[in-house]
Amino acid sequence: MTALPSQRIRCGTIWGGISAVNLDVQTSALTASVYSSASSGDRGGDIYYFSVCGYDMFTRIALADLQGHGEGVTAVSSWLYDSLQERLNSLDGAGVLADLNRRVYRPSFDAITTAAVIGFCAGDPNLYFSCAGHPPVYLKRKNDRDWSPLVEAESSGPVNLPLGVLPSMQYEQTEIPLFSGDRLFLYTDGVLECPDPEDEPFGRERLQQVLAAEGGRPLPAVKASLLASLQDYARGPLSHDDVTFMFIELP
Repeated sequence: MTALPSQRIRCGTIWGGISAVNLDVQTSALTASVYSSASSGDRGGDIYYFSVCGYDMFTRIALADLQGHGEGVTAVSSWLYDSLQERLNSLDGAGVLADLNRRVYRPSFDAITTAAVIGFCAGDPNLYFSCAGHPPVYLKRKNDRDWSPLVEAESSGPVNLPLGVLPSMQYEQTEIPLFSGDRLFLYTDGVLECPDPEDEPFGRERLQQVLAAEGGRPLPAVKASLLASLQDYARGPLSHDDVTFMFIELP
């Protein structure tokens, strides 16, 4: 794992995946603390992306989880980068997912992908989020103890399915108000599926227990606590799958 100092992004990007990283990030709209590690097998591939522009007004974060490694992950990573660059000054996260779905769905590409895209704008009190079959984003209000999954807007018919399932898919964007001190948690399913020696997965209940115990500590400390809990549960390094998670706080 590579430890890096906190990075301040102004009209720039940070993106990565398939490598170990322990990263703290600041933008005009938020602070974030990220952990990502890659497994040595072929069961997953995680990609994360931070972008800030629009005169330092727009902050967007994307997290994607692929089945497979190597060429497929490289392709989706490039497509995600291109789509986010094209929409750098737009909060249209649903459009990003629709772009990716059109590219991922092809006979020669065998990699179902889940993804979440969230966006913030300076001076705008709302969070904008879109998901493609991804584990739910969690929210904790500043004065609350518990973390709750964000609920997507109700729709009729199939929407927000993982990328690559259907050639044409509708993705929706939901907005909710955020306040100073509110926190968000994004992650890939490598967190939930972390197994103990008896192959019992870590699961949502244990995850929520760890989150509830964070007690308002600084984000890097909360990140370290969750990582330690996963490693203790696994009785060693996290080698079952790629694992990526991030904590975000509004200033």
